[in-house]
Amino acid sequence: AQATSQGMAFLLAESDEPSGARDPELQAPREVPGEPAAGVVRRGGLAVLVIAATGLAALLVAWGSAREPRQLPLAAELVQDFDAGAAAANAGDFTHGHHYDYYPADWRTGEAAGFTYEAPPPKKIIDKSTVTKLSAARRSSLYCFALMLASGYEVSLIRSQFKRGVSLFACEGWDVFSSQAVVLNEGGETAPVRSKEIGSMDCGIGGPWNLALNTDVFVKAWQKVFEEKRFVDFGWTVKLDPDCVWLPSRFKQQVASSDPELKFYLNNCNQGLHGPIEVLARGGMVRFNNGIDDCLDNKTLQDEKAVWGEDVFLRHCLRLLGVSKVDDFNLLSEKACFKEHPEKVGCISGKVAFHPFKEEDAYFKCLAQAKTTTAKTTFS
Repeated sequence: AQATSQGMAFLLAESDEPSGARDPELQAPREVPGEPAAGVVRRGGLAVLVIAATGLAALLVAWGSAREPRQLPLAAELVQDFDAGAAAANAGDFTHGHHYDYYPADWRTGEAAGFTYEAPPPKKIIDKSTVTKLSAARRSSLYCFALMLASGYEVSLIRSQFKRGVSLFACEGWDVFSSQAVVLNEGGETAPVRSKEIGSMDCGIGGPWNLALNTDVFVKAWQKVFEEKRFVDFGWTVKLDPDCVWLPSRFKQQVASSDPELKFYLNNCNQGLHGPIEVLARGGMVRFNNGIDDCLDNKTLQDEKAVWGEDVFLRHCLRLLGVSKVDDFNLLSEKACFKEHPEKVGCISGKVAFHPFKEEDAYFKCLAQAKTTTAKTTFS
């Protein structure tokens, strides 16, 4: 952390080890004007010429000192995070203690921590002054969306959820994105309801851990969300995988006293944000909307596409943009987080979401079971 005239600015750190893999975070060395490259030792010398009173030339004294260069975070990563405020946030109260909209006062002018930065302006702007503040009744409203393959089990799951009005279809606003306009209410007597096309959803498998390298696919979906800007009318945006069982009403209980206008997202796992369910407050969504192009232009995030999936891109992008992380460990139950295994032990933890349930019978059995358990209405 580097001291500034405004106080202490801290690099927002995470413990990200998805499914046994070590996440590099954004630790690649960064060149800073006036600083040597990482690993280079700078040596400075001072020569002192001591001249004797007799006029004779005396001794030249030279000394050198060595030090390692400072590893500075990107300017946009200088986000203040107070422990007391985080504790208050984890208790479900985002209105006190934690400065989610905090940036160093000199960040915009490029003088953060005594160095010069050129922070690129956002390329897609939503002027917050033009965004109408949500009414009290709308603060817990949800805009939910899912990406669905155009064939296979995901289509069957989504159609079943649509028919029963559960999962994302229990949200006030929702969308389903796919490579084709797939009919969701097949066999119904009403007009066809179709998914929205975003183009090809093909992606490779690779990296050291054979992950789905699906960042570009999900970026298409986020860009579609930002293009339509429906999310602005809701307090929370929720991205769901089709095989993720979740209870919107239970989530609303968790965030009932929270302020969605603030700039944060919910971290659902002790290994870092995992993709089955991704939740951003409206304030975080506005910042994400305005800055996603900066993330796509970032060399480190570009390189990570060949190693990690979309959830790593999302959390690193949000950190880069100064969107604060708030831990909500009662949000997701899955094997990769806290070694829970709802498929084997049942959906009895009282959490909001459970993953993965790819078979229709197992999905709705989990949903019914979850509804009968006592809900956990706090974040920890």
